[in-house]
Amino acid sequence: MAKERTGRGSVPPEPPARGLVHTGLSFSFKHFVHRAPFEIAERGGEYLLALLGRFRDLAGLTALELLTGRSKTLRCHRIVWADTSQPDGFDHLNATLRAEVEPYQFAISANEHGRVHGFFIDDVFYMVGLDPSHQLYPEK
Repeated sequence: MAKERTGRGSVPPEPPARGLVHTGLSFSFKHFVHRAPFEIAERGGEYLLALLGRFRDLAGLTALELLTGRSKTLRCHRIVWADTSQPDGFDHLNATLRAEVEPYQFAISANEHGRVHGFFIDDVFYMVGLDPSHQLYPEK
């Protein structure tokens, strides 16, 4: 059996495969837009910390768990565009994507920091926008 060379000029062996298997929710910002009336520019660091904390907490769930869970703190539900202030929906997405995905929102915290809007593809939530002041479903 040949002895493995580890001296100068030799190629180190490949590290063993880690076998990483992601079993929780991931977040993508590929389709994120920041525009009125859903702006966060005036929000402070507390808002950003709450948002990042929510992402961290949800990363332990699968999309199915988030969608079927009945947690009052998550308030995760489908968006019905006809009932909102934005009846054209995610109008910046291409027509094919708009036709194929179901829009959802979930709470950042109990009413204080608003909602996150987006859609799921498998266990990836594509964040499309933030709604810190509840402008998507304004008070009637």
